[in-house]
Amino acid sequence: MHRIGIFGSVGYNIGDEAIAVSAAHALLELDSELDIYISTLKKDVIEGKYVGLKEFYLNRSNLSGWKKLFDHIKSLDVIVLGGGTMVQDKLGISLLRGMIPYMYQITMIAKLLRKPVLTLPIGIDKLNTNMGKRMAKKLLKNIDSLVVRDENSSKYANVYSNNVKAYVSADPAFFLNHAPQKINTEKYVTVSLVNENLDKKAFMPAIKDTIQWLIDNTEYSIYLVPMDRREEEELELFRLLLKELDSEKIHIVDPSLNVYDISEILRNSELLIGMRLHAMILSLGFTNLIGISRTTKTENLLEEFNLPYFDINRGNIGSGELIALVEKCITGERNFDSRNVAAKLEYKSELYYSSIKRLRAI
Repeated sequence: MHRIGIFGSVGYNIGDEAIAVSAAHALLELDSELDIYISTLKKDVIEGKYVGLKEFYLNRSNLSGWKKLFDHIKSLDVIVLGGGTMVQDKLGISLLRGMIPYMYQITMIAKLLRKPVLTLPIGIDKLNTNMGKRMAKKLLKNIDSLVVRDENSSKYANVYSNNVKAYVSADPAFFLNHAPQKINTEKYVTVSLVNENLDKKAFMPAIKDTIQWLIDNTEYSIYLVPMDRREEEELELFRLLLKELDSEKIHIVDPSLNVYDISEILRNSELLIGMRLHAMILSLGFTNLIGISRTTKTENLLEEFNLPYFDINRGNIGSGELIALVEKCITGERNFDSRNVAAKLEYKSELYYSSIKRLRAI
């Protein structure tokens, strides 16, 4: 039995969890005898919530945690990095802090133990620090099979490490295979926000006014969907909205739900007003979507699928503009181009399952 360890940022970010779980289950479809461990930054996130998957709690804050990590990697046959944006320094970087150092530490232990290192389709961003660029070069050289989620990531991989060969695939969360079922009989609109050092005035007044308009003028309930489980992230914004609007039609989705339950809620909504990348990805092809972009990766997705969106880097969202677009979507005046979406997802699917088969073949 092959033992595979997936190392990423699973624990708080539900998008990262969707990536790891989707890829792990795709591997199990190819070989049900695989023993798959997903590393987590928080306990009790994977085991018991997902059939066939095991959890390894990763703690790098003390020597005992490092020893357990070393022993865990030693017990594995294959080390897999991903998913999400693994090569980036926008959230800070030092010798021990940041995503690149974390990934580099894992690969160094793996190489010491002569274990193959592969990646899920990961994101590689433009790096802004010399330290980030130096460490990225070392990290990429330690990877035996590099799979990236888009052409831009492939381009940056070659910038940071000249001889690296990157295989372009697609984000695993696109292919979270779970047949949607109606959660309930009510009609509702979902909202996904982000609370990461953003100017809240750029979007919160418009979101608040739009929710109030929906309450006053439609039969829809509002489901606020957290894609991060930390209280200081979007849950903080959701509680503020709940307090200010004070309506029984507004509900905060339980952040402890697994990604299948959350995807079901998103996919069965009449419309998603979304900021989180993976809230959009999980909804694509199932419901109407209005995007609020704050990063290149969200803008690229929205442009690729020809979806309506607002870019808060270019100015504040007007309440009237958002309400008008929401009204068009829920009345059917504007619907997503299902044929275009289906064609693009089919192409991504071919790339993705090809990369999963490559991973299994190692």
